[in-house]
Amino acid sequence: MSPDIDIMSPHVVATRPAVLRVLRVFILIGWVLSQASESGGGDGLEWTICRAKSGQTAAASRISPPSQWTGVAYNELCFLKRRAAIPGTALLQHWLADFANNASSHNFDPTQDFPPIEIRNRYSDISSETDQYALWYTTSIDLPTSTRSGHLTLHGVNYQPVVFLDGQRVHTLGPDVGGMFLRRLFGLGAWKASDSKTRVALDILVLPPPYLGRPVLLNTTGVNGTKLKLEDAQGGDHEHAKSGAVMQCTAGWDFIPSTQDRNVGIFNTVEVEWIVGVVRIKDAYVNILNVSDAGGEASAALPLGDDRHVSAWLELSVSAEVLGYGDEVIKGTFSYWITPSTNTSKILLRDIVKDVVFQSSAQEVPLGIVLLRDVKLWWPHTHSERQFQPLYRLYVQFRSEDGVAVHQTQAEFGVRTVSSYVHPRTKSFALKVNGHPIFLVGGNWVTTDQFLRFAGSKTRYLHELLLLRNAGFNCVRVWGGGISETDHFFESADSLGLLVYQEFWLTGDNNGRWAGRYDWPEDHGAMLENARDVIVRLRNHPSLAWYGGGNELYPLPSDDNRSEVSPPFTIEKELRSFLRCLDGSRPYITSSVTEIGDLFDSDRSLAPKDGPYGVLPVRSFYDRNPGTIQHTRLLAPTLLHVRASGLSSPLLTDEEKERSFLPHVKNPDAPGRNIGFQAEVGSVSHPEFDSLAKYLSEDALQAYPNCGEKNVHGGSVNEEWSFYKYLPFTDQTGIDHICQLLYPPLVSANSTSSRMDNIQDYTEAAQVAQFLQYKALAEGYSYRMWDWYSAVFLWKASSPSPTFRGALYDTFLETNGGYWGWRDGFGRGSHVRILLNQRDWTIHVINDLPIEVNIVSCEWRAYSLQGEELGGEISNKSFVVGDSVHHIKHVTPSWVGGARASPLAQSYGVQDVLLYKLQLVFDPHRRVGMETYTNSYFLTDPTREDSQSRLSLLGVLRKYYTVNVGASCHLQSKDSIECGVKNSSPHAVAIMSKLSLFYSQAIGLGISREIQVLPTYFTSNYITLLPGESHKVALTAPHRANVAFICSQQGQASIEGKGDLSIKIDGWNVKTNLRPILCMSKQTSLNTE
Repeated sequence: MSPDIDIMSPHVVATRPAVLRVLRVFILIGWVLSQASESGGGDGLEWTICRAKSGQTAAASRISPPSQWTGVAYNELCFLKRRAAIPGTALLQHWLADFANNASSHNFDPTQDFPPIEIRNRYSDISSETDQYALWYTTSIDLPTSTRSGHLTLHGVNYQPVVFLDGQRVHTLGPDVGGMFLRRLFGLGAWKASDSKTRVALDILVLPPPYLGRPVLLNTTGVNGTKLKLEDAQGGDHEHAKSGAVMQCTAGWDFIPSTQDRNVGIFNTVEVEWIVGVVRIKDAYVNILNVSDAGGEASAALPLGDDRHVSAWLELSVSAEVLGYGDEVIKGTFSYWITPSTNTSKILLRDIVKDVVFQSSAQEVPLGIVLLRDVKLWWPHTHSERQFQPLYRLYVQFRSEDGVAVHQTQAEFGVRTVSSYVHPRTKSFALKVNGHPIFLVGGNWVTTDQFLRFAGSKTRYLHELLLLRNAGFNCVRVWGGGISETDHFFESADSLGLLVYQEFWLTGDNNGRWAGRYDWPEDHGAMLENARDVIVRLRNHPSLAWYGGGNELYPLPSDDNRSEVSPPFTIEKELRSFLRCLDGSRPYITSSVTEIGDLFDSDRSLAPKDGPYGVLPVRSFYDRNPGTIQHTRLLAPTLLHVRASGLSSPLLTDEEKERSFLPHVKNPDAPGRNIGFQAEVGSVSHPEFDSLAKYLSEDALQAYPNCGEKNVHGGSVNEEWSFYKYLPFTDQTGIDHICQLLYPPLVSANSTSSRMDNIQDYTEAAQVAQFLQYKALAEGYSYRMWDWYSAVFLWKASSPSPTFRGALYDTFLETNGGYWGWRDGFGRGSHVRILLNQRDWTIHVINDLPIEVNIVSCEWRAYSLQGEELGGEISNKSFVVGDSVHHIKHVTPSWVGGARASPLAQSYGVQDVLLYKLQLVFDPHRRVGMETYTNSYFLTDPTREDSQSRLSLLGVLRKYYTVNVGASCHLQSKDSIECGVKNSSPHAVAIMSKLSLFYSQAIGLGISREIQVLPTYFTSNYITLLPGESHKVALTAPHRANVAFICSQQGQASIEGKGDLSIKIDGWNVKTNLRPILCMSKQTSLNTE
C-alpha cells in the first residue's frame, strides 16, 4: 500500500492513526459475556441492563437514564450489572441475569444453552408483560484525548432506540422511525477528555414495537406435570405485522415456537467513532455498469474459467454527512483507490475528486465513472473451482481544504452481472449471472438463530453457509417472515459464491391474503425507511441477486377492489422507485407466489403456488410438480378449502377445470398450470440422536411416535415432540416411511400399536428415510432442469431453532440423513452425474455447465444385500454431454430380483430389496476432475405397489447382519483430514456408513469423554459399501476460532489444547467403531481391529 494511505475500517487495523486522526471503538463484536476479568481491557465494555421506568416511551417529554438514577431506583430496576451480553436481546439478558443471581441452582451453561422449553416455561410473553422487555443498555465510554466529533451507530436494534450521552438525550441523524432493520446514526457532539472527566455514560433505551401480537396457544400438560404451550398459527393473532419492519415469525409459526420478547433489544454491533472535524463519509457504492472480456469485447455470456480476466466500467459514489451543519462552507478533496481484498497493498486504480463543496447536511457525492481492467469475475460456486470468490475493495478518503476534517470509509464488491428473464420452456422466472443461465438450487432461510444470539458472529454465518454450499445449494432465499440479513451473512455469501434472494418483511399469512389486513403495516413510512436503508447497505454485495416484496403475497388487483393487494400500492411503488434509483442493477419480484391459472404473472411472482411440505412416495418426486396433483383431487372446489386444508394445490386437474374450479382458468397451457420456479418444497427433519438428546427430556426420548402416526398434535405424539413441530413420516397414501424399515414388518399402516424397537432404531430409520426422500427430491427436479423447472428451493435448508420439520442440519450444526441425500442427489460436488428415474427406470446424465464432457462408457449393476452381483449392462458407446440433461436410451436397467436371486428375503418372508449401482466413465483426456461417477439406489420390484413393508429387508440387516467398517485416517493440514473406509464383512452390504469427527477431553481421574467437532465438512457421508469395497473421504473443519489440528508426540492428530482426534463410524447396519487419526502421510491398511 502507498505510504500516504491509511485504512481505517471495521476490518483493517490502522498502522498510522495519527495521519487520519480517527478513533473507532467496536463494542463486543460477537456474542460474548462482557466481563472485565474476561475481556482484559481492550475495547470490551461493561454493560448493565435495567428495566425502564413506568411511562418511559420515545415520545415522553422527560426520560431519565440509569446513569442519573438514585441508588434506590438503580438497585430496584438494574438487574444485570456489568455482565450483559452485547449484542443480546432482552430475553437473553433476563436469562443471563437468572444465572448471575442463581447460578448454583441450574444445570445450564448460560453462554451455550438456551433451551426453548425451559425459556418458554420461565418467561412470560411480551404481550402480557411488555415492561419486562423494555430495557436500558447502559455503559460508559472513553473520551478522546483531543477534540473530536463522536458518532454512534446501532447496526441492529429492535424496535425504537432512545439514546443518552452524559445524561443528555441525543437525537438521530436519520429518520426518527421505528423498525428492526434500520441502522441508527447519532451525532454525539464534540468531546475531549480532561483531568476531571475521561469517560461519559452511554445509555440506550430500546422500546418494543407498537403492536406485539399474541401467540395462539394450546395449553397442555407435559411429562411430570410440566406445563407446555403449543402453537398453531402463522404469526399468532397476526397483529405483530402491523408494526411493519419486524420479524413476523417471532409471534410463532408452523415451524417455530414464538419468541417471548419478539427479539426486542440490541441484536447487532454497537459502534462508537470519534473523528476530527465534522464530515463523516459512509456507504461507498460501486455500481457495475458494464463488463467485457479482457479484449474489451462486449458479450452476452462472459467467459467461464477461474483464470479468465475481464474489464469493468464502474460508477463510484459515496454518502457524506456533516454534523452540526450551518452556514459554514465546507470544501475538500475526495481520493479513492481500489485493491483486491486479499492484497490491499496492490493498487489497481486510484484517483481524486477536488473542490467538493458541501451544500447540505447530507448528500451523495459522485466520484466518477472508471474502467477497472484485468480483474476476475465473481461466480456462483457451482460455476467455479475456487474455494473463495475474488472480491475487491474501494477505499474513499475525504480531506477538508483546511486539513481539519479527515475521514475514510470502504466498500467490498465483486465483479459480475445479473439479470432475469422468463424461460421459454418453463414459463417462469430465471436468472443469468455473467450472461449464463443458472439453474437455481436454493434453500429457504429464516436466520441463524431464533433468539438472534449469533447475529454478530461472522464465524457462525460462515459455518452455516459453508454447510449449504457443501450440500449443493447455489442460492439462499432470505424468507419474508424473517429478517434482512446482516453484513456478516452477506460477506460470507460473497466469499463462498452463494447467490441470495432477499425478501422484505411481508407475508400472505399476516398482510391480508389469508389473515391480517392488506393495508398493513400501519406505518408505511417507517417500513419504507427501513427498506431504503437495507437497499443502501446491501447493494455492493455480489451475492445479492434479486429482491422480493415478500412471501406469498397477492399483487393482483381486481376491478372490484383495487385496495386488496399486498404489498399495498404505496409500498410497492416506493420499493420499485428505491431500487431503480438506489440500486438499478438487480431484478425485483413482488411475491414468491401469486395465483393458480391465467392470472399468474411471471413478472410479478416466481410461481403460482408452492409446496408440498411432507413425506411423499419416493417415485412421485420424478413426476412434474410432485405431490400436487393428488392433493388437488382431494380438495373441495373453493380457494378457502385449498388454504384451510393445509395442502398445497398449485395445479388444476382437467376435471376441476371443467367444473370451473376457478373461473379465470381457461388456457390449459398457461404457465399458471404448472410450477416452473419451485419457491418452496419441503419435507420432514429429524436430527441425529446425539442432537435429539440435547433438547428432549429422557421421558420424551422414550415417547417416540408409533408407526403410522399422522397427527401433529395428539395421537402417540409426545407434547415435547409437538412443541418442536413434529411432522409425521406418513405420506399421502398412509405409508409410514420410518416403519417401512421395521422388521418384523408392519402389515398395515393403520396398525398404530407397532413401533420401532427403541429410540435409536427410530432415529436411525428416520435418517435413512430422509436420505431417500431428499435424494429423490433433488434428482426429480434436477433431471428436468430447463424443461419443467428453472429453480427449486427447499423449505427449509436450515432452521433457527430445534425442529422436526424443514432442516438439513440442526441448531448444533450436525447434519442429518436428509442433508446427505440432498448432496447425493445433486452430484456430491460434480457438475456431471448419472441418475435413475425411479418412476420409469430410465437413465439420465446431467451436465450443469456449458462445458462439453466426453463419456466413454455407461453401466448399471444390481447386487443382493449380501453383495452377490445379480445382473447388469455396460455400453461402451461414447457420447458427449453439455449443459443439459440426456436420456441414455441405449442402457436400460431391469429388475433382476426374486427368490432365486436373493434367498435372504425369502428366508425372512419379506419383499426383496436390491442395491443398484450406476456408473459413468469419463474420457481420460477430457476429464471433469475425476475418472468415474457412481450413483446407488435401494430398489424393489417396480411392478409391485408401494407397501408398508417395502424396505423391511433393510430392517433384517440392521438386526441380524451388522458389519464392521474400518477407517484409516491421517492428517493432511491444520484443518483437513483424509480417510479410507472399507467394508470388512464378506457377507453383507454396509448400508449408509456415517463418519463423525471427535476429540477426547480429559475430565479427571484418568477419565475422558468424546466431544464431537461441529460443524465438520465431509466430501462423502452415509456411504453404502459392498463387501470388501473401499472409499476415500476428505474432511475439513475450517473457520474455527482456536481450533487447529496438530500432531502429538505420540504420532496422533489432535486439536491444540483440547485432545486427540478420532473418527467414529456407524450406520444403519454398521457396528460403532472409533478409530484414531494418525499423523502418518500415507496409510495403506484398512483393518478394523
